[in-house]
Amino acid sequence: MHGRHAGADPVTGRRVSFGIVRMANIEPIFDVAQILFRAEEVPGMRVHICVYHARFPLAHRAAIENMLDRSFTRKSPDAAFSEPEIRRAIDADPDKDHVFVVLASPVCEVGRDWDADWAVVEPSSVRSIIQLAGRIQRHRRQIPIDANMAILDMPIRALLKPTEAAFCRPGYEGRSGDFRLATHHACDLLESGFVKHIDARPRIDPPPRSEWHTTTSLADLEQAALVRNMLPDELRQAVSSGSRRQRFLTASAFRPANFMSYLVWKFPQSLMTGVLPQQQPFRASSGKEVTLVLMPDEDGIPRLYREDGKIGERLYVLVEKSLRHDVSLDTPYSWSPTKQYGIDYKVTSGLVSPTTAALMSVRVPNSDFGWRYHPNLGFAVYRGE
Repeated sequence: MHGRHAGADPVTGRRVSFGIVRMANIEPIFDVAQILFRAEEVPGMRVHICVYHARFPLAHRAAIENMLDRSFTRKSPDAAFSEPEIRRAIDADPDKDHVFVVLASPVCEVGRDWDADWAVVEPSSVRSIIQLAGRIQRHRRQIPIDANMAILDMPIRALLKPTEAAFCRPGYEGRSGDFRLATHHACDLLESGFVKHIDARPRIDPPPRSEWHTTTSLADLEQAALVRNMLPDELRQAVSSGSRRQRFLTASAFRPANFMSYLVWKFPQSLMTGVLPQQQPFRASSGKEVTLVLMPDEDGIPRLYREDGKIGERLYVLVEKSLRHDVSLDTPYSWSPTKQYGIDYKVTSGLVSPTTAALMSVRVPNSDFGWRYHPNLGFAVYRGE
């Protein structure tokens, strides 16, 4: 991808490209990032890696997003080369090609006005592929001669557990029935026309419902899931006949995952109550989560605490020695913000302000064994290695 789509640095003339590798889940990102940082140097090329996902302390994540937003703003094609993090990296090694890679979770798909040169995507849904494609050549609109997006043939989940659903969490595949795919090979699930020219048509212009093949087409599976969530068959029948009371009683029997999505668009005023988001969060975790906080001690060194909001107990419990597992990693070519946290600590007698604590907090899956941590990788569950 770099060889096909790199541009020239206006100062040194070296070839430089900016790419996104979108992965479906955070834990594999943490593992793959370690492998890439420890990999042997590519002859003639310097690879700079930025890990971006939701398990960084809030202030650190904001700093990463600020850096990436600046770097991927290409409305002026050469503007990225004047950014301090990029300029410093290129000038430190002017005799090599430079590849700036974001190893990202699905958070890169929403709300990011980025213009990358190329991308690689671990498939989880047609929607995610379309969203990521919208972040390639977004500003410059230069028509590529060669393909500038690669789709892996299957999710990592399918490699680890081949007999289970794989296009899920994120994705729409279910455990059984019409929502269980017959194969997990993307080359069999995606239309060849869509792969050659990725656009939003599979999502906004579906074929007739009678022609859907939900077990062999990823696009058809997502259309069926959309119908299920936004307008269930049972509800469509209920609202077309019967008294108001009968319709209400019929609808109230539906499980929240179906019924709440319908209510959001059918009765938009219901959003004013705040009840619907509580019943159906935008991103529902598959398990219990806890809040961790990195708070500085008297010497200004960040220590790890777990938030405990139970009445009558301390709000923060120190887990620095028991549950924090720092990863030893040499990252001289990490693509990272100049200032990771973007805040100044003001410590008095070991206490820190609530604002600082909030900025240094992060939500993670609950773990009895603790969490792995590195400033360039964020947090991941510790598996007892």
